[in-house]
Amino acid sequence: MSKPRPIVTPEQIRSLVETGIEPAEPQTAILGYLRAHDGKKLTKRDLPGLAKVANDPGIMIRTVAGMTNIETSDYRRSDGGRGVSLLIAYALGAVTIDAAWVEERNACYFSARERRNEARAKVLADPSTPNTSNAFAELAEAINTLNRARATIEALTEYGAPLYEIRHEVAKLYKDDKR
Repeated sequence: MSKPRPIVTPEQIRSLVETGIEPAEPQTAILGYLRAHDGKKLTKRDLPGLAKVANDPGIMIRTVAGMTNIETSDYRRSDGGRGVSLLIAYALGAVTIDAAWVEERNACYFSARERRNEARAKVLADPSTPNTSNAFAELAEAINTLNRARATIEALTEYGAPLYEIRHEVAKLYKDDKR
């Protein structure tokens, strides 16, 4: 039997929403630099200016697989888990800066990030939903119910338990088939 999971609280759910708010920098500063240099060629000579606006001396222009990207050092160190990698063009050499194209093609860092942050701000300001007065409490309770159900299923189907022999068939009744 696995160790029981701790109770999830509405405050923990609220904290997840708060810590999920995504920063606008350095991508906004990089986009500002690109706007100031719109129509010009992107070269290694742009690296000092990019490093200054992004506050990242390790920023680089990376060309791979037919694409040119501007990558922060955090992006490279984390294998893409943190930091920024902006697609600049679907070309390797003599790339001309088109800031509007960059903003459009990197929506995850700009317009989509703004929408996600707006949704987070909205639920932080008013956590009520059509079903409950507090989405944080509703989600915390759903997670706690799910954890209790999992513990019960495990207890009834673990080795030596009455339903051990049909544990795989039982798992098919509640597990997602997408794996």
